[in-house]
Amino acid sequence: MIFLYAEKGDWEMVAKVRKGMRDKGVRKEVGYSWVDTGDADGSLYLHGFSSDDTTHPESGEICRMEKCLGLEMKILREKHVGDKITEKGLLLKALTLKA
Repeated sequence: MIFLYAEKGDWEMVAKVRKGMRDKGVRKEVGYSWVDTGDADGSLYLHGFSSDDTTHPESGEICRMEKCLGLEMKILREKHVGDKITEKGLLLKALTLKA
């Protein structure tokens, strides 16, 4: 629920729901993710981890790869938005020239 309210920007409801959860003793369960740290030959080795987990011997490399992927996703998202803006601008320009 909190994420839906936050996505809409309704921070008052976010605070209200969180307070209600605290008052009722609701505890958030720790989320886990999995990463394949297998070899390039295709072997699979899954490691489960949570936030700030450094138990894997390659945790530094895993974090670097995560940051790299995050930056790549951000660049692609910005490029996609930029393409949409450019498309809208060209369409607007074409409509203006026709008028």
